[in-house]
Amino acid sequence: MRKEKWLVWGIVLILIQMVACERSKMEENAPAPVSARTGVDSLGADSTHTDSTGTDSTAVPDSLTRRIYTEKTTGIEQKFPAVFTLINGKSPFVKWRVLPQEVTHNKGIKTTIYFQKAGKYRVLAIDSLSNDTTFIDVQVSDQVYQLPASEKPLAANDVLNVAPVAFGDTVENMIGLKFATVQSYPCSQNYLSAVWSKIGNSYQIKIGKTLTGARCYSPEKSPGTGFQSIYNIPADFSGTVEIHFNDQVYTGTMTRKGKSGYTFEWPYQTGVVFTKKEL
Repeated sequence: MRKEKWLVWGIVLILIQMVACERSKMEENAPAPVSARTGVDSLGADSTHTDSTGTDSTAVPDSLTRRIYTEKTTGIEQKFPAVFTLINGKSPFVKWRVLPQEVTHNKGIKTTIYFQKAGKYRVLAIDSLSNDTTFIDVQVSDQVYQLPASEKPLAANDVLNVAPVAFGDTVENMIGLKFATVQSYPCSQNYLSAVWSKIGNSYQIKIGKTLTGARCYSPEKSPGTGFQSIYNIPADFSGTVEIHFNDQVYTGTMTRKGKSGYTFEWPYQTGVVFTKKEL
């Protein structure tokens, strides 16, 4: 009887050991958690969000999750410089990819993509150190983006601000005039042309009717700016200043006392406006 009990206990112990070993093997073979953030597959769905967390954001506040931000996800024009930014990434070293394939212009946590064809795309940001991946789905329209013209006419109701600039004692008989339009125009830099002449006791400055733009591949806008130096101004001068702008002529007076000290009498509050009248 005693031998039978020992035999039963031995069998029980063997079974317990077998179960423990099997459980250990199952845990070893179980897949490890994946840290890569991949979003809900929405390539076939209509998306109107401006960013994507790449994971279920109901459990974690948006401010603590990785996501990609872009200005808009639908209605992107072909060949438009669309900018994508990775928010809350693990490192500044990011590899950008597009499905289907498109060329990306990588700038760390940012990239600029000029989509060449209409359709749905997935933009992926891959952490170069951990390979964690975040993505956003976008849709490109049939419309083709038109680059702003490098030369463009001034708006008829625009206003030109003028600011006199003194050169100091190192440059005598000379002042500068800085110009800036109130309105902004396509291109991140826009230039105004200006020429001056002296007829009798009057200085005339003619502003060009068009702007010349630079860096027009950027969607940004900027005012038109320019600079004109006026020299050979006699000491103790008193005369008129004419500024031709947008087919209008604006006339005021300029007075110089001695080697320094300029005063402008300018009656206009629109069209052409002096933002500073004394030097």
